[in-house]
Amino acid sequence: MNFKKTVAAFALSMMMMASASASTTLSGTIHLAPAGRNGVAVNSPDRSITGVAWGIGGSSKGRTARLATLQLIAMDIDMKSIPHKDIDAWYHDGVAPEGYPIFITKSAEDGTYSFEDIPQGSYYLLIIAPGQLNNWEKPLSQKKAEEKLKHYLPNWDAFSLLTLGMNDYTIKEVNILKGVNMTVDYDFNESPLKSLSK
Repeated sequence: MNFKKTVAAFALSMMMMASASASTTLSGTIHLAPAGRNGVAVNSPDRSITGVAWGIGGSSKGRTARLATLQLIAMDIDMKSIPHKDIDAWYHDGVAPEGYPIFITKSAEDGTYSFEDIPQGSYYLLIIAPGQLNNWEKPLSQKKAEEKLKHYLPNWDAFSLLTLGMNDYTIKEVNILKGVNMTVDYDFNESPLKSLSK
């Protein structure tokens, strides 16, 4: 009886240690709306999923990859401590400031993305999509997250101009737990309300 308890306790201890040392991954798939005429994205009636766009008129010569950019920004950073040159590199060139829990990646051509070895904490997940330019009303959850991010980031106007540009984007708040892998998908073909419910 005692031996069984000892073995069970040892097994539980090993599982907890494995979980504590496990890397945490945030991954998912971003579906971009196909590009329409004049390069402007449209919602396809059949909800087709694509990570690439065809050129104007559907010419195969114009086929180009359209990759989403994703930023994962911790909610507890002392933004004033980030050097100005690092803010510039972040906003202008998409280079995450070294030593801070800010992570940047791009989706693959099939729309998949992955952030590896993410520290536990609360984050803003920002998904920036080229050529979407959808004009639908953003859901309340995204509006609230955007307002928080506006007051959190240094110089939102510069971030909006240089990082977001004329692209469509969505913002989601996510909680990362140590050793627990998380999946967040987003589909620009669907309404934001449906997509953000995941």
